[in-house]
Amino acid sequence: MTPRPYLKAGLIGVMALFVSTSAAAFTSSEQIVAAVEEFISTKSKAATPASVEKTEIQVGAIDSRLRLADCGDSLALDLRGTQRLPGRSLVKVSCTAPNPWSIFVPANVAWYQTVVSSRAPLAKAQELAASDVYLQAIKITRSGAAYYSRKEDVLGKLLKRRVTANQPLTATMLQAADLVHKGEAVVLLAEAGGIAVRTEGVALTGGAAGEQIRVKNPASKRIVKARVTGRGQAKVLM
Repeated sequence: MTPRPYLKAGLIGVMALFVSTSAAAFTSSEQIVAAVEEFISTKSKAATPASVEKTEIQVGAIDSRLRLADCGDSLALDLRGTQRLPGRSLVKVSCTAPNPWSIFVPANVAWYQTVVSSRAPLAKAQELAASDVYLQAIKITRSGAAYYSRKEDVLGKLLKRRVTANQPLTATMLQAADLVHKGEAVVLLAEAGGIAVRTEGVALTGGAAGEQIRVKNPASKRIVKARVTGRGQAKVLM
């Protein structure tokens, strides 16, 4: 028996409604990925140093065949453990109602920054000149690394160890060059009661800017402690 036209039309309508309702009853993989991207982006912005010029976020693929109950706008997201940005992390995405479920989604955050790097292999104790360094954009893997963003900040400093070509320079690799060397003449400044007196001495120890050294007055044979203030200059510590 052939179905009557109105019965056939009604059946098709019911089927369409069922399909539409069924499709809306699940949280899609696209929704989860978008939620994770927004969550990680917010976390990253809060932790990103001002020196970072670009951020890239990659969220791991989710099996589109998963049938996770619709959670509407109630998805809960949590960064697992003590993971810190940048780098790889794991995000727990959960739904508490009406049908509880949870899923773990991997994500990766990369920060890019322009930093001072060695132009060629450099030796330990080498004093850096402008020709030794250049600026390059790199992917930062550690948020705590103290990179330099200006070449002038490293010029005149000494390398604590040998570095390879194209290696980003950090504060732990460098030390200030001595402005006063052992055995050389030093101009000493002594201030007391508003009176300043300058005299010459001989450095018994060397030191960089701000460091304390020992200086001997050749005339009086007296040895004093002084703080390095410039090339061949120091101020007596009173």
